[in-house]
Amino acid sequence: MTDLISVTVNAGKYTIQQTEPGKWEALRYGEEWPAFRDSGPDNLHVALAYEIAGLREQIAYWRRGTDRINDCLKKAVKADPLDAPTPLVGTEAKQWHSFQAEAYRHALEMMGVPECFGPVKKEVSA
Repeated sequence: MTDLISVTVNAGKYTIQQTEPGKWEALRYGEEWPAFRDSGPDNLHVALAYEIAGLREQIAYWRRGTDRINDCLKKAVKADPLDAPTPLVGTEAKQWHSFQAEAYRHALEMMGVPECFGPVKKEVSA
């Protein structure tokens, strides 16, 4: 069984929703939309609803990923010696955390996302 979808746009003004497999309705301000009373939404509207729902799922997926990367970046910038894979001290620890932070910054940059928690010192403290 597929999940029923419902997509609302324009600050809640319009909704297209699947009431059961193969049945759709269109609402305007939460009420039945007279323009669709007899025939329901056409294939274009249904296709657009699926497209919007899919894009929203992708956005949510990317946000979860960027949140995780940002958490890792925050941790790397703190430069806690216990976060290193082996006991590192002094320059080695500082270098390890600097490389780690740079990798996370690069991952965010590649994803087209700025650092979500604000500016970060470019150099970590060890």
